[in-house]
This record gives sequence, structure tokens and C-alpha cells, in this order.
Amino acid sequence: MNLLTATVKKAFRLVGYEILPAGKFARPDLDDLIDVFFTGLRVPESEFFFVQVGAYDGIFLDPIYRYINSRNVRGCFVEPQRKAFERLVTNYKNNEGLMFLNAAICHDNHKRSLYKVTPEMVEIYPNFGGCARFDYQSLLRNIQKGFNRLGINEEPEKYVEVEEVECITFSELLNRFDITRIDLLLIDAEGFDYEILKMVDFARITPKIVIYEHHHVMDADQQAANSLLKNHHYKSFVYSGDTFAIHTLL
Repeated sequence: MNLLTATVKKAFRLVGYEILPAGKFARPDLDDLIDVFFTGLRVPESEFFFVQVGAYDGIFLDPIYRYINSRNVRGCFVEPQRKAFERLVTNYKNNEGLMFLNAAICHDNHKRSLYKVTPEMVEIYPNFGGCARFDYQSLLRNIQKGFNRLGINEEPEKYVEVEEVECITFSELLNRFDITRIDLLLIDAEGFDYEILKMVDFARITPKIVIYEHHHVMDADQQAANSLLKNHHYKSFVYSGDTFAIHTLL
């Protein structure tokens, strides 16, 4: 067992966690897990830097809001939806050292159609607010699942609208904000997560921790994502709908 793995496991035990053989956490809470990663890696707050792709408004169902808002850390938020982005900036208006980008991470720099749920339906079911994605059919399926849970007998197509959003590559994101270090890379891109992971040039920048939402990622892409991370010396663990990966050579 290497020093980093031993340190992280010890940190987890201190707060009542146990890393199971299958790679799943017992009694996990996402906020606490991120805090434990921070503690286990012994990163000074003044040096810690994060990138959150798909930040939405920074609060609703956000796994790092409490963590970022209570510490003197720096980072960059990326969110394509304009109104959600405006709330995001407002919600962090009292925090210094944070950067914001109203765009989506894509394969090239251009504009693209983003499909999202209409405001009137988001008001009924707030979870729909963060479901925006490039795949129209995927969004329809997601809306239908929500309707099934809520007992709503409506056509999902009626509650979809389109927003044209700016897109930039991950490399351009690094260039635009002069990012040379990432301690935590958090990706929540509603099924586009693996595509974003493939854009990361791990030879140029090596996040200490990568967390991506695999809940909407196809099984084959999830396996490919984990293989990609493994090939770059990450050890992955599964928590609910997210995958945590810790770089083992840092």
C-alpha cells in the first residue's frame, strides 16, 4: 500500500468511513468525502485550486458549495446556462479568488444548441434545472422519468427549450484563465462527462482528484472513462452516481 493510499484510507476512517473491497464507500456523504480528500492530500487552502464544469447555480444539489464557501480556496466555475450562471455569480459574490465562465466545454470553440427544461416545469420540479444537455433525446428520456415519478401525464417535448451557448475546449479554458494547477476537477455534464475527460491533457495538467458524474454516462463510456483514468495513474472509487479518482503518484 503506497503512502497516498494509506493516508487517504486513514483519513476516511477518522470520519467513520471504510473503503470496501469493491471500491464503494460505506456511509458516504459527498460533502464530507471532498473534505476528507482535502485533508488526506494535505493541500494548503491557500494553494488549493478547483475547476467545476457544470456548476449550475452553485448551490442547488451542489456537492462543493459548503466546502468552497467556508474556505479560502481558489477555483474556476464553468456553467453554460445564462440564468443559472447569473445566480452562480451572485451566490459567490462575497468570495475572493474565484473565476467564472458562462460557456460549455466542447471539442472546439463555437456556439452550440443546449436543450433544457422550461422554467415553468423547473419551478414544479427543481431537479430539472440542472438537466440541460446537448443530446435532445436524452433530455426527453430524463424528463419522462421525472414525469413518471411525479405522476405527470404530459408530452416531454412541450417542456423543452433551446439556448445557444458558447463552447470552448478544455485547453482553451486553461489558457483563458492561465490555469496551471488543478487539485480538484469536478465534472457534471449530464452524460457528456467522458467527452470532457478525453479533452484533458494529463501531460499538461494533472488534477489530484477527479470526480465525474457517471449516472447519465453510457456503460461503455463509463468503462472507457475509468480505463482512461487508470492509464493516467488514478485509483477510482464509486459513490452513488459519481466516480471519484485519486492520482496515486502525486
